[in-house]
Amino acid sequence: DYILGITQEIWEGRGIGTLNHYYTEDIPVRSPMGIQRGNEAVMAATMGTLYEFPDRELLGEDVIWSGDPETGLLSSHRIITTATHARDGAFGPATGKKFKVRVIADCAAKDNAIFDEWLVRDYGGIVRQLGMDPKTYAADLIAREGGPDKCGKPFTPAMDIDGGYHGTGNDNDLMGTIPFEISWLSDLRELNLNRGYLHGTIPDQIGSKLSNLRLIQLFANELTGTIPPWIIGPPSSSSNSGSSSTATTTTNGGGANDDEEATMPMEEEYVLTNLDRVLLGANYFTGMIPTSRTISKAMARLQFGGGNFLTGTIPEELFDIDEEETNSIYAVSFSNNMLSGPIPTTVGKLSGSLRIFDFNNNILTGSIPSEIGLLTELRDLYLRDNELR
Repeated sequence: DYILGITQEIWEGRGIGTLNHYYTEDIPVRSPMGIQRGNEAVMAATMGTLYEFPDRELLGEDVIWSGDPETGLLSSHRIITTATHARDGAFGPATGKKFKVRVIADCAAKDNAIFDEWLVRDYGGIVRQLGMDPKTYAADLIAREGGPDKCGKPFTPAMDIDGGYHGTGNDNDLMGTIPFEISWLSDLRELNLNRGYLHGTIPDQIGSKLSNLRLIQLFANELTGTIPPWIIGPPSSSSNSGSSSTATTTTNGGGANDDEEATMPMEEEYVLTNLDRVLLGANYFTGMIPTSRTISKAMARLQFGGGNFLTGTIPEELFDIDEEETNSIYAVSFSNNMLSGPIPTTVGKLSGSLRIFDFNNNILTGSIPSEIGLLTELRDLYLRDNELR
C-alpha cells in the first residue's frame, strides 16, 4: 500500500515536491542509463519527463516485498506507464505519439522514506513506439551529449555505490529437506521458503492436513520428484474419485521419524480449499502434470514456470472447471519446461478471470485452439518458442 500510494501521489497527483520527504537527500537511483544521486536529481528528472509527456501515468500492477524495519523493507514494483509525446525533450521533437511500456522499480525504504533504488524501464519500447530506431536514437543521444568520451555511461557494477541497503531480499540459506512435521502446524496460512537450497520432494502430509493453507511458495530451490496431485486441486469430475484404493508413501523430511510411513488414500478428500497461490518455478521437478486433477476454484496463481523439467502433455482435466461455479484463476504458468502435444480446448473454461497464460519455451504442437477467444479477460498470452502452427 505504501509503494502504490506514494507512486500515485507523485505521478497521478503531480506531487513532485513530496519527493523531498519520500526520497532521502542522497538516495542513489540506478538504471541502465547510469546513476542519479539525491532527491533533487530525481525531482529534476521527474519534472523533465512531465514536461515532455504531460499526461504520463504510472499504473501499479503488482508489488512484492520482504525485509524488516531495522534492515529496510525491500519492494519490487511492476508498473505499466503510458504517455503522449506532446513536447520536445530527451526523446527529440514532439511526435504526438503514445507509448505504453513496463517498468520495474526495486526500492528499499526505512522510516517512511526510500533510501536505495534500482530501476529498469523499457527504453527500447518507448523509442520504437515513438517511431524511431533504437540504434539510431542511441547514436544521436551519444552525439548530443558530446560524443563517446563525454556522454553519460551506461550503468555497470564497477560504478555502483553503497546506498545503504544490506539485506538479501527473499534469499535464504536453508538446506536439507522440507520436514513432514510442518503438517502439524494446523493453523499455517503461508509456506514461503523461496530461494534456498532445499532438496527432496514435497511431503504429502501437507496436502492432507493443512486445510488453512493459502500460499505454497518454494521458488528457486533444488526440489525434485513429480508434482503432488493435491497441489493442483481436487480430483477432476472425470476421474474415479470414489476409489478407496490406498498407497503407502514414505514421508520426506529431516525430523526424528524419517522412516515413518503414512498410508494415504490415493483420492482422499481434498482439504486445501483455501489454497490460492502455488509458486514452484525454478526447481527440478520432473514427470507429467497430474491427469486426475482440476485447478481448484480458489486458485489464483499456479506457477511451475521459470525452469523445471516437466514432460508429457497438458491434461484436459487441468482446465475442466465447472462452468457453473465462479473460479478465481488469474495466472497459469508452465514456461520453460518440456511439455508437448496440443493446448487442450478446455482452456476456454477459464473465461471470466484468467489474465496470464504462459507456456513459453516448451514443445507444444498443433494449432492454437479457438477456445482461447473465450478468455475475455486475458491480458498476457505467452506461447513463443514452441512448435505451434
